[in-house]
Amino acid sequence: MKIGGLSPKVRLAVLAARVKSGALVKLLIPTTLRLLVPLKPAYGTRAPTCAVQKVFRYSRYNRNMRVPGLSNITRAVHVTHTSQSRNVNSGIRDGDTVSIGNHSAQAPAPKGSRLAAVRSLALAAALIGAGGMLSGCGKNLTPEELGPPVDVVTVEQDQQQTLRFEVVPNEVRVDVIRQTHEEEDCTTDTDSDGNETENCTTETVNDPYQPVGVYLGHGLFLDADLNLSVVPDRVFHEPLVPQDFHNMQIQGPFGNWTKYHITQEGPQVGISQSLAFFDNEVVRDNPDQTTMKFGTFKSLQKFNNIVIIRNGDEIDIQAWAPKIKLLQDMQRISITTHGNTVTVHPFGIKKFVDTNITYSGDTVTVQPFGGHFTRTDISKGPGEEIHINHWGIGKEMTERGQTGLNESGTALKLTMRDNVQIQGNQYHINDPGPFGKSVITVEP
Repeated sequence: MKIGGLSPKVRLAVLAARVKSGALVKLLIPTTLRLLVPLKPAYGTRAPTCAVQKVFRYSRYNRNMRVPGLSNITRAVHVTHTSQSRNVNSGIRDGDTVSIGNHSAQAPAPKGSRLAAVRSLALAAALIGAGGMLSGCGKNLTPEELGPPVDVVTVEQDQQQTLRFEVVPNEVRVDVIRQTHEEEDCTTDTDSDGNETENCTTETVNDPYQPVGVYLGHGLFLDADLNLSVVPDRVFHEPLVPQDFHNMQIQGPFGNWTKYHITQEGPQVGISQSLAFFDNEVVRDNPDQTTMKFGTFKSLQKFNNIVIIRNGDEIDIQAWAPKIKLLQDMQRISITTHGNTVTVHPFGIKKFVDTNITYSGDTVTVQPFGGHFTRTDISKGPGEEIHINHWGIGKEMTERGQTGLNESGTALKLTMRDNVQIQGNQYHINDPGPFGKSVITVEP
């Protein structure tokens, strides 16, 4: 689905390449100053049309195939632009520091300009203008294709499913904590004397969602890229793709490049890709502890682990840190349940970094710092529809049946639609466009 980030063909392409081999696990330090910026929904502002969006996302495919280095977790869609100039002839760069909220980091190496993407967008816009495709795109399944309603998940079922590996193809998600990375655009200007100057702009953008990760209960899902979000469909229903399986294959649209094999043997889940050097693992150490092991050399494995521990009404997500309390606190996210409210607390001043998720019957409120302007409301009904209202920005809807799932999102009077159709042991993910087909095959 495209509503929450990149489409499945992109998400599947980066599934096994999210943590740099031999590098430390991403920092779990929020940037407090970013929280002063009103949150936007995960999908951000949609492209003018689905065809433009599809071409744009295809152009992003190559850029996102890189393996990220250290990265800060943030709860907001935040973009920081830093202009830089470089004398190409002398190789000297001015302003090699990128400002990220209240932190600074060295600018990444240039990744090339987006000229190809701009050309693709221009071409797509011309084609769309000629075809009159300006009202939205994609399709939803019919009621017959969706099938009968799905039973509401019980509290007992939800607890049993917590801390287990799960595949979530749903793209309608509400961000609680979102990983980011830096991208750089460079253009070259030549003066009258033939001297070339390269001007670069760096921006901090959201990482794409990943379809695999660990379910944390109450609809919360931590994906393989450490994005923490509320999945509205999971608040009310059991997993779309069952947690119990022996073998699973995820096939994207680009052959072996987007083909992944997942095996589950007892408490251990292995994720492998034919073109990847390292495999990833998710291990259920015991009913109250699960470890995400991002592939690397054995001697460095402890640095690439994320340990999730449940202690009564609290779940801690802990990345590696030296055995110093402050440093370990900086690498931890705590999720605490008090009655009908779940509080997500990353490191920082509670008032400014906490997100409160309140459950009341068929309604859920996700409230980060910022009051009404940053709130997201989730409500079930009429029927099997689940409506997500991002205050003042856009609306989304998901509808689940026993044989399918519909998702749609509307912003700026434009609507995007996608679906997942269940056929036996296969889950067909259908996005608009020529590269929008992926298939998940499950062997019990």
